[in-house]
Amino acid sequence: MKNNAYEVMKEMWNIDEQIQNLSDKLKKTSQYREREIIEKQIDNLYSDFLRYKHLLESIKVTGVW
Repeated sequence: MKNNAYEVMKEMWNIDEQIQNLSDKLKKTSQYREREIIEKQIDNLYSDFLRYKHLLESIKVTGVW
């Protein structure tokens, strides 16, 4: 797992983009089984996002270079 704020934020942006893409795909999908799979993927990504959010909260900012 990343250990500086910049790397954590980059990963959070990446996860957010993936969630947005899956949400768009979910809107277009009418098949029940495929919707379940996409929803589970979104849930897993939200879990990862929250893990990074908590990690970001624990990182101490020491100053700007």
